Amino acid sequence: MEKKVLGLLFLILFNFAFVSSLDCPRGLENDSYPGACSLYTDSNGDNLCDLSQEVKQAVTIQNKTNYYLWQISLICLILYLISYGLVKEQVYSIIFHKKLWNMLLLISFIITALTSILFLLELSYGIKITSLNLTFWHIEIGLVMILISIFHTLWHIPYLKSYFN
Repeated sequence: MEKKVLGLLFLILFNFAFVSSLDCPRGLENDSYPGACSLYTDSNGDNLCDLSQEVKQAVTIQNKTNYYLWQISLICLILYLISYGLVKEQVYSIIFHKKLWNMLLLISFIITALTSILFLLELSYGIKITSLNLTFWHIEIGLVMILISIFHTLWHIPYLKSYFN
């Protein structure tokens, strides 16, 4: 029963994400500001919802940013394996190991959340608090958070197996 409910929730979320990425979900044409729904977006500044316009303009990327996907992934994996090796060598306990990685997960979450808030303040209200490239740091630290979350999930596989059986 629980698997069916989770599967249904997944399908609903997937369907919503797919539908919202296409045209206007309400079938509106040239929906003017502030828009008839919460999905109103106006990236070109013409006071019409981009989703409701007949012809969408292509978005061009002017400054290609190089992200360090494989480098960060490799560093996180190596650090985790070293940490796990220290547990196996009994340099410190598994409890300390988990606390350490949970703390790193929390720190990466806080930084990712803060860069999101700062980025939203800049986009929505024009408030620029820092000169840092918030998108770059949000993505990089978000990647660290994702990787540590995967490590964290691996600890809970026995619990998850018992939950779904």
